[in-house]
Amino acid sequence: MFASHTQRKKAFTLIELSVVIVIIGLIVAGIVSGTNLVRQAKLIAITKDVNRYVASINSFKLLYNALPGDIKNASSYFPGANDGNGNNFINWQGTDYEDKLAWQHLALANLINGKYSGSGSGPPYVAGVTVPSGPLPRSAYWLTEAVASNPFSDIWGYGGTNIQFAAQIGSGSSNYPIGPIITAIEAYAIDKKIDDGLPNKGTFMARNGVFAVNPCTSSSAPYTYITSSSDLSCRIFFFISSKR
Repeated sequence: MFASHTQRKKAFTLIELSVVIVIIGLIVAGIVSGTNLVRQAKLIAITKDVNRYVASINSFKLLYNALPGDIKNASSYFPGANDGNGNNFINWQGTDYEDKLAWQHLALANLINGKYSGSGSGPPYVAGVTVPSGPLPRSAYWLTEAVASNPFSDIWGYGGTNIQFAAQIGSGSSNYPIGPIITAIEAYAIDKKIDDGLPNKGTFMARNGVFAVNPCTSSSAPYTYITSSSDLSCRIFFFISSKR
């Protein structure tokens, strides 16, 4: 005679389910918190990068009495380097490409890390090749002069030497670092920390990134950051020198 055994299926109790849910919640919270910490670290890295670049530009001016990219006798200091035109302006339009030469000159002077080709007129701007890459995906730094009324570099009517941080958009010969790279909330936080909290004034400014779905700032005075959206919408500018 065979012994029969009744198999009893045990279901989860409410307490056990609650514990599982709590554990899952803690895991998700940890992942989200970790992601936020990584994002914040990258935003901090942007300002650190810019501070380092500004210091290197100022050092270059003291050493060579000229702007990197614009120095007209760069080849006499750095064999193989391309010369600028010496007009005290970092040109980036027409046949000039001093915005690319600037990074080449800074690297050859051992003031920044990396190796930059300094070649080509206008785009493409290739992160890590012609301009430095940033800590965020598809990001790049662009050292140039703001030119009022130019759609790529007009910064609230101001002109002056600045470092623009933005996402690369387009491809091939149409690759410009002018796309949206951070949210308006993030731009406002940086602005309040290092400047005046206003997108259209001071040494830190922001504008709508080209092809951004939502605007970074309001379109009429008083200009403010539109912090109601969490979309990437801003490109940002760190001024080294400015003039009306």
